[in-house]
Amino acid sequence: MSKYIVCYKKWKDLNDNNHIYTNGDNYPREGASEAAITEKRIAALVSSDNKIGVPLIRLKEFDEYTLSELVEYCHSNNICYDELNFNKEILLSLIDVSLDSKLSEGEENTDSSEITEGEKNTKPSETTNEDNISKSSSFKSNKYARRNAEK
Repeated sequence: MSKYIVCYKKWKDLNDNNHIYTNGDNYPREGASEAAITEKRIAALVSSDNKIGVPLIRLKEFDEYTLSELVEYCHSNNICYDELNFNKEILLSLIDVSLDSKLSEGEENTDSSEITEGEKNTKPSETTNEDNISKSSSFKSNKYARRNAEK
């Protein structure tokens, strides 16, 4: 399952036998060499730290996944669904509910680098409703990309 999508008109991947990628293609392509797709390479392609100087790929949003990719995601994340009666909208709803429940369980700051110095020593009982709403809404708007990046 490809977690990234090409967001630049057309470019040649010099690390993957000069394969040509165009806007909207999945990255990496099926059959791409494992050696050509490293974390360092992906970091360069997501940023402007590459020969073209602009981001060439980005994380896919869940609504950009194909039905088979959503099924694969659900299976790998233990999200149960009715295998006889499902479609893309149902799977997207189940994934959304799963991510929301993880947020409510306090998993919104899974990356410790995102926690500010003031938040490190804050106990859950010391946070206000406004704090929780603010954190939840800012995280929720980007939750798909974050959860996707963890996979």
